[in-house]
Amino acid sequence: MRGLKSLLWAMASCTCVAVPGSAVAGQTRDPRELLTQADAATREVRAVKYNVESTMRSPSSEVTIKAAVRLKQIGDKTESGLPLFLVDGSAAGAGGEVRIVSINDGDELALVDFKSKEIRRGRSVADEREADSELVWFFRNAWMHEFNHPRPFGDEIEGDDHKYEGRARAGGVECEIVSVKYKGLEQRARWFFGVEDHLPRRVERILGGAARSVMELTNLVVNPALDDAAFSLKSPPEIEENQSGIIRPGQPAPAFSLATPDGKTISLIDQKGRVVLLAFWSSKIAPSQKALPVIQRISESAGKDVAVYGVLVWDDQDPTALLKENGCSFPVLLKGDALADECRIDKAPVFIVIGRDGKIAYTAIGIDAKREDEVRKAVERAVAEHE
Repeated sequence: MRGLKSLLWAMASCTCVAVPGSAVAGQTRDPRELLTQADAATREVRAVKYNVESTMRSPSSEVTIKAAVRLKQIGDKTESGLPLFLVDGSAAGAGGEVRIVSINDGDELALVDFKSKEIRRGRSVADEREADSELVWFFRNAWMHEFNHPRPFGDEIEGDDHKYEGRARAGGVECEIVSVKYKGLEQRARWFFGVEDHLPRRVERILGGAARSVMELTNLVVNPALDDAAFSLKSPPEIEENQSGIIRPGQPAPAFSLATPDGKTISLIDQKGRVVLLAFWSSKIAPSQKALPVIQRISESAGKDVAVYGVLVWDDQDPTALLKENGCSFPVLLKGDALADECRIDKAPVFIVIGRDGKIAYTAIGIDAKREDEVRKAVERAVAEHE
């Protein structure tokens, strides 16, 4: 599934078939007026249900997402606000089809992978940019973001070029088609808006060159009565909760007592009252070495209330030379294999934040462009939580 997620996150190098529009006899429309109508109509949406199909194709791979989606706005709309959501569907690629369920109930994010029979959980966040990518990748690729944006089509209205392309059916309804070139960018999009309700049903994004992605919504229901219970996760009977996957937030952190390269012993009990960041890594796993500069920068900026440790796993080598070569001086704990087992870790890098109360506050697997900021904010929240 990791390769599948990488393709979906990138949303690039895709070629998809476009739906042609047909002119309405004797009628032309002002594309900016249509965008303004769509902006006003979409702004009124507070909750929505729909089915989505999103297709992405590159020369080497193809992925299709099909899902039933529920969304409910929390508070005022912001550019990066995260709504309550439940997305139940599948992702199909070269490796086959996998059923996925992704949920945000306002307190917790969860992703259920029916192939690995794993439920992964993390703390919910108000800002979508702070969400753990491992938990929201499926949601992001089934989300018509415009429904939760304060200016749904502001970028389109301010675009450099607009064209009215007639009408076509999309999402089961007759639609007006507007194409837009975004201001100062090579990116374009063709939007299909319902003739009667002005709401988006389909978008074909041209990201530059031959790169494209297509998303189409069907069975769109606006402002349905959705109470918070509609977004709760009940563990599927075929999945045994907590039998696989990393330790989750809210659980007590395993006690540990590990040695440093200079012979000192560091124990969790000695960190009482402090927030602890454990970054599991191995010199034998190339991706985890990319985490070293991130661990170093977080260590350098950590306040007195935070302890940062790199935990060496599946590796008996002295890490001193490698750390020096990478300009790293953060403290390292050796022989962390048993601790990794207790945390149900089977890959690296992994970041775990332990709160002052001794409970897991945050977990994340892997390293990407957002990880450093995510970990920093998780540490900051843990520090502030029990001040």
